[in-house]
Amino acid sequence: MRLQKFACFLFLLVLSLGVYAEDLNCQYQIDKNITEEVIGIRLKDTNEFVAGPELITDKFVATAGGASVEFSIINNYDFPIDANISFSVGYNCLGNYEQKRFEKTISVPARDFIRFGDTGHEGYCRDASVLMDTIKFKIFENSYYFPQKKETIEKTILECKGKNDGDICSTNLECGGGYCLKGRCNSQNACYQNDCLCDPATEVQCQDNTKCVKKKTIETASKPICSFEECITKYIDPKTGLCAESPETIATKQKVEAEKKAAEAKQAELQEQERQLLLAEKKANDDKFFLYSIIGILLAGTIVIGFFVLKILRNKKEQEKEITKQLKLRIALASKKIEIIKTEVLQAKKQKETLEKKLMELESLERDLKNTKSGLKKKQEELRQIEDEIQDKKNKHNELEANLFKKKEALQKEMAKVDRLCEELREEATKPNNNKWDFTNLVMYSKERTRKKNLYMLSREWDEKRRQKLKEADYKCQDCSISGKSLDVHHLTYDNLGHELMSDLIALCRKCHLKRESKKEE
Repeated sequence: MRLQKFACFLFLLVLSLGVYAEDLNCQYQIDKNITEEVIGIRLKDTNEFVAGPELITDKFVATAGGASVEFSIINNYDFPIDANISFSVGYNCLGNYEQKRFEKTISVPARDFIRFGDTGHEGYCRDASVLMDTIKFKIFENSYYFPQKKETIEKTILECKGKNDGDICSTNLECGGGYCLKGRCNSQNACYQNDCLCDPATEVQCQDNTKCVKKKTIETASKPICSFEECITKYIDPKTGLCAESPETIATKQKVEAEKKAAEAKQAELQEQERQLLLAEKKANDDKFFLYSIIGILLAGTIVIGFFVLKILRNKKEQEKEITKQLKLRIALASKKIEIIKTEVLQAKKQKETLEKKLMELESLERDLKNTKSGLKKKQEELRQIEDEIQDKKNKHNELEANLFKKKEALQKEMAKVDRLCEELREEATKPNNNKWDFTNLVMYSKERTRKKNLYMLSREWDEKRRQKLKEADYKCQDCSISGKSLDVHHLTYDNLGHELMSDLIALCRKCHLKRESKKEE
């Protein structure tokens, strides 16, 4: 167990070091907030979201003699995990390869592991191995966490701001340091490591380490960019700052000019002597030339005739070769044109098939559009019906408000009658030898009767009678025969209160109930 935990720790340590080493390759970094969907569980006691979780399997052990496969499943979390595991095992039994699928429900304790195995075949199977890509886990809910689901989480990652110093670039925006000179990034407005990669044979680097310039390209009386090596003369006049000839070069030229004049004078003398000798030789050679010219004319005529004959023969052979070459070229072009026409025909067939498919898709889309339009019309009709029902309900509501107002006015009239009755009772009570009840007893009697009525209307006995009357009326208003609405049970008389007969009661809708109450008050 300790060896397995130590191996897991080493794996995570190597992984983190690899990530850190990868981050070191990025010289300029910025923080970036991102959101991503992660599959995980949520702990019940702390409501903390845990990505995964992932159960770790150790190395699979295969044994000979029955091809038994054993392996462990490790839980590195602080809470137990209930899951269903399924995997496939491949068996090599006497040269025949077979696969078998296994599935099992497991519960791995916190910071612990379980080991289990399976014997796939009896007999002599030399080896067996679990197929790693077939291992599947399904996490179940338990008392510690809710089951797996996708949740969106926010986290901050490091992102490269740009390329590192020394990387190849084309613009300043690509570089994290902000400068791109001579195709390499740098944090300063200068070439990377003060090396502009100039060609030493044809270029020279400027002292500000920002550019390369060509050697020996600036004429005299012109200003160089940054170095004297740009001048053809390799010298800059300190007064004007322009390319010029150096004093040493000027002195050397003057010396050469003097030597040149002396040599020319001596050469003129020698040329005069040679001219005299040539005149003498010319006279002797004129005689020889006459004789040799006659012989040459004869030889030249013979050579010219032979040359024209050979040229005519060669021209004929070249014409035949050219005609043969042109015929071959025409045949090759014709075969290429035939191949091009074949490919164009195939492309045209493919385009025709694609057009036919698109036409069929358009027809299906038109049918879907018609169906959608018909459904939309039905929805519009339903919407009109709903609007009509709403308007009816508004009208009913207005009628109920009008009835309520009438009932309020009737109640006010009834209260006025009660006030007059109380006044008459007071007057009656003040008369001598009054045989009727006094006013105080009458009020107490009225209050006691009202209290008993209210208590009875809240009792279970009244609720059972109310239900019995509604069932007897088939849950319909006994005045307007409407059904499907809330109904009231109205007393036709209170003489048998507490012992009502079904004939003393009537089932009414709210509207009819208000009408009867208003008639009773009138």
